[in-house]
Amino acid sequence: MSPLDVERLLWELTANEGVRHDAEPTRIPDDDTLRAFRDDELNEDRTKEVETSLAASQQARERLAVLAGVPLSTPDPAIREAILDQSFPLPRTEPARRWWPAVAGLAAAAMVAAVVSFPLLKTPALPEQVGYEVSMTGLATERSTTEARELVQALPETRVRISVEPTGMSIDGLEIGLYRQSKLRLHRLIPDSHLRLETHRGAGLFEAAAADLVGAEPGIHSLYVVVAQRRDLPSEVVLHPGDDPLEALEQGSRRRAYVRQIKVESSTIGNDSWKERGR
Repeated sequence: MSPLDVERLLWELTANEGVRHDAEPTRIPDDDTLRAFRDDELNEDRTKEVETSLAASQQARERLAVLAGVPLSTPDPAIREAILDQSFPLPRTEPARRWWPAVAGLAAAAMVAAVVSFPLLKTPALPEQVGYEVSMTGLATERSTTEARELVQALPETRVRISVEPTGMSIDGLEIGLYRQSKLRLHRLIPDSHLRLETHRGAGLFEAAAADLVGAEPGIHSLYVVVAQRRDLPSEVVLHPGDDPLEALEQGSRRRAYVRQIKVESSTIGNDSWKERGR
């Protein structure tokens, strides 16, 4: 494929009404399918179907861009060059035009994910004015204070409450997540029968037994509260030796992350039920 033909293909992917002129009309994927495609949650066959739809339909690409909250534009020059270098390291000097009608659709389907997803997957930074106060309560003797401390004491069975309140600018479309660290991995704690989460007007309140949050092992354990745009809270973050968990979670200014600690004391119940419930 010559540079001229590649340039033409890249342009048509983002600016033309339809790359595959000889194809049958393509059904536009619904919003849930497009979101799942963007989050890489579809199986291989379904992913190929969506890529084909995106390659054939400007309307589908525009809808994907709307769901991502970014404008759909022609490829950034740096992105275009990266795609060309990876896909066509040795372009031919004499292009064979005869294959263009038959191959354009297949090439578009193969490249649309790269061309479209580069701008969409780059989640914009949160405004500097967005901030939160994270307060936590543990044992009953500590609940009378209003001080926003970063360390509380708790028994494994103690109900711990974590309050997340906006202190600055409030914007729509944000969600609050809770993470705990296990060696070089940060795992998101999903609300369920053991972990309760209430949200209201940008604020959040987590409540759970200390053992369900950080385990029943005595000692000081860290929890991370993270605020991010909707669908931008990963289920797991892998750290490298020496990485700062807060920096890894925030990814620059993409998210807001706060660390709080629970000092777990030896249980007065004296059984192993909490260890069995460790998640």
